[in-house]
Amino acid sequence: MKAATTLILIFLVCCLVPCDGWARSVTDWRNKHNLSIFGPGLPGVTRAAEGEERVCIFCHTPHHANTSRSNQTPLWSRELSTKTYDLYASSSFQSNPQQPTGSARLCLSCHDGTIALGKLNGGKIIGGLSAPIPAGRASNLGENQDRPDLRNDHPISIMYPQDNAEIVASPADIRLESGMMQCTACHEPHDDQNSYFLVKDNKQPGSPLCVTCHQKNGWANSLHETLNILYPPVPPKWEVQVFACEACHVPHNAQQPQNLLRGQTESLTCLLTCHNGSLPVSQYGLMPIKNGFNQMYKHTAAVTGVVHWADEDTHDQMNSPLYPLQTHVECVDCHNPHSVSTATAAAPYANGFVKGVKVNKLATHDFELSTTEYDVCFKCHADSYEKFSSFMEILPIRQYQILPQFYIKDQFKPGNSTLGSFHPVMDKVDITRVNVVGLKSAYLARNGASVSLKGDGSSIIYCTACHDPHGSNEPHMLVDRYINAQDMSPTSYFSSNYALCYRCHDEMTLLDGASSWFTAHQSHVRNRVIPCYVCHDPHGGVNFKHLVNFDVTPNKYVSPSSPVPVYRATATGGSCTVSCHTTGTPDPFTHSYSHP
Repeated sequence: MKAATTLILIFLVCCLVPCDGWARSVTDWRNKHNLSIFGPGLPGVTRAAEGEERVCIFCHTPHHANTSRSNQTPLWSRELSTKTYDLYASSSFQSNPQQPTGSARLCLSCHDGTIALGKLNGGKIIGGLSAPIPAGRASNLGENQDRPDLRNDHPISIMYPQDNAEIVASPADIRLESGMMQCTACHEPHDDQNSYFLVKDNKQPGSPLCVTCHQKNGWANSLHETLNILYPPVPPKWEVQVFACEACHVPHNAQQPQNLLRGQTESLTCLLTCHNGSLPVSQYGLMPIKNGFNQMYKHTAAVTGVVHWADEDTHDQMNSPLYPLQTHVECVDCHNPHSVSTATAAAPYANGFVKGVKVNKLATHDFELSTTEYDVCFKCHADSYEKFSSFMEILPIRQYQILPQFYIKDQFKPGNSTLGSFHPVMDKVDITRVNVVGLKSAYLARNGASVSLKGDGSSIIYCTACHDPHGSNEPHMLVDRYINAQDMSPTSYFSSNYALCYRCHDEMTLLDGASSWFTAHQSHVRNRVIPCYVCHDPHGGVNFKHLVNFDVTPNKYVSPSSPVPVYRATATGGSCTVSCHTTGTPDPFTHSYSHP
């Protein structure tokens, strides 16, 4: 009689519900919360194996409800877990998570994987469901029955943030529980019209559910905001159609708990799926850059296995416990995945691929965001080199050695135009003090575009005009060949050995012995086969003109028994005193010249 009455009630309810609502009701045979014999699950595992026709009884009861909660609604029929949970944590997470409360505790009475699906308050088992949700299923959030793990799941039982610029203050369609985020903020347990019991269909362009709460700076119309891809399988995850946010993040059982990433680290999320060249660029507009990381010299993204923390100080050695002498680097150190775009820019301003990256950490614990490309490079390379070097790269010892060693930002300072010189990365050169005769009219950028060079000294170039940040087979990640201190001294002159210089500087003007502002370039570079690096410091410096800063390392050109090369800059030019060794015998000579 009781079973018959239940069926009659179900029939009456269904008659009152519009036809388009029938498929989403908890009584529908496709609804996974229907654990009765009419549900879609596996008998004896995720639905009743015996004659249990009741649907609501697995969660609710009109009498003898669980009294372990101070709030007795909604008449809960199940036992509640007494486990202590490991909770979500992240450096960018500003809330203080507590052990699950409220409706979240009710949901976890099934979904933490510790209590049998058919176990009611008092211990009775119904429907033959005497085991928890099987391990490995997405709906089993615990993964560890001794101490259920919620570290890789979206945080719950937290007060909804009201003072975060990247969180919507009053989200629509999200149900808060006494101002707190609980499972029911995103899930409606009785209604599965959107799959996964979501209150909004998130399998749509732009991830509508995610952006109901999250409003990341620069997200609107960014490349990732428009993503719609078939995400390849990453064991134990399967292939899945994803949009926008869910191309990188998953709300439950994420492989990388911090930031809820699909991959084991930020860079693996980027490189092992979308940016490895396996997805068609023409279809998705993706940049396949993994091959760059296969080169001899590269940024070691995804190599150290160290997690990137959103609030880390890039100069804090403690960020890299596996490599305490080398701070790690991840893709997100140079790219902001939430604002990346194809927006173009002219040097020195940042294009869409590197704009909006966190650079300088402020006293308020906020960050300055990059507006120029060199902002991104200088967050690591402004006052250091060796700490970030992954390979032993031999460097020259310069006459004017900047101390501490390799303060690259100081070498590029525009103020160097008064007493020194610099390649125009941060600012243009001063045409009244630096001669730019011999520049080509344009150079070829890494993306294949022709970039104009002006002979009036007003041109500015990017760091990436000379370096490939993803990787190169040339030392120092140079985009072209450049004989340097790591190479064997050349015995013959070949233009290809200076291909990097000749991207901008005209070889004929420099080396014809007449057109160059310093006609001895021909005798030095072509006749004596002295590489450019021996006389010039390519970044620049505060104490020398025309990038002249001799390599004084004992080598073919300098030996301890010979006078060390000396360059003395003056307001109008400078003088050089050098010893050249063409036959093994010192041959001192002095070059003096003036230049306006």
